[in-house]
Amino acid sequence: MRLPRAPLTMALLLCGAPLPAQIKITKTADLRFGTLVSGAGTGRLILDPDGRVQAEGLFLGSREPRGPATFLLEGPPNQPFTVEVATPVLIPTSKGHLELERFRPALPAGHAALAFNGHGQAELRVGATLKAPGATGAGALPSHPMELKVTCDGSSALAVFDLQGRIMLPLQVRAAATLEFGRCLVPGSESLVSLDPASGARKVDKGNPGILIGKGGAPGRFQIEGEPLEKVSIELPAPTQKWFLRGPGEPVEIFNFRTDPAPEGLYLDAAGNGALRVGATLRLNRNQGSGTYEGYYTVVFNYP
Repeated sequence: MRLPRAPLTMALLLCGAPLPAQIKITKTADLRFGTLVSGAGTGRLILDPDGRVQAEGLFLGSREPRGPATFLLEGPPNQPFTVEVATPVLIPTSKGHLELERFRPALPAGHAALAFNGHGQAELRVGATLKAPGATGAGALPSHPMELKVTCDGSSALAVFDLQGRIMLPLQVRAAATLEFGRCLVPGSESLVSLDPASGARKVDKGNPGILIGKGGAPGRFQIEGEPLEKVSIELPAPTQKWFLRGPGEPVEIFNFRTDPAPEGLYLDAAGNGALRVGATLRLNRNQGSGTYEGYYTVVFNYP
């Protein structure tokens, strides 16, 4: 008797631990603190992952770009991951050390948790707090590579990023001389007397030229110290503001403030020193009361 032949099939299943997820990190930007001006004491700059800043004892400039470190991540879809950055990080300078603390990793605004999307991708942003001693040495922030570690499902990947930025010495300004208009005769009609900031020479722009007598005037002078070879911006009293000298008679209006050098041309020298001279115009009233008139004005100095 012959038995029919039947096909024989067999499935062999190999069991074991699953392979760990593969993580890939691509850095797209370093941690950028921008331009900072150190104050007299310790200051902090809090830079959050979305680029918002909060400064405490540090003044912000706009010359350098500012923003978090950013990374593109690849990993298993819809899986959470963790981020580690060593903290604090101490960075030596010539006048003390900078300290990076409280690193803040996050996905773009609107994402509640650190996780890959359905395509296995994520954009990671890392902010931090920079702590700086007062009058920190000037120049670019020292290069200091830092390590970022991303872990997901038992697998990790590392990336290195740096910090960028610049700290500038604070401006120190001293009023070195008073803006002095000298002596004038009482005018018979309204007169305008202007003082040139470069030479200190006076002239009558309106009225009787003979009202100028005696010792001439002198421009106001300011001495400035700060970051060597840097430009300094100048904010003079606005034309809409009213400034007066006060004395025995009617207040005397002072206006049309101007400087030497011009506001757009003030640069500190290689030693970080600079000087500014200020002139203005007086409006003397008809039959202005005789006597000494005094007042004040303000000039604001800053880095652009």
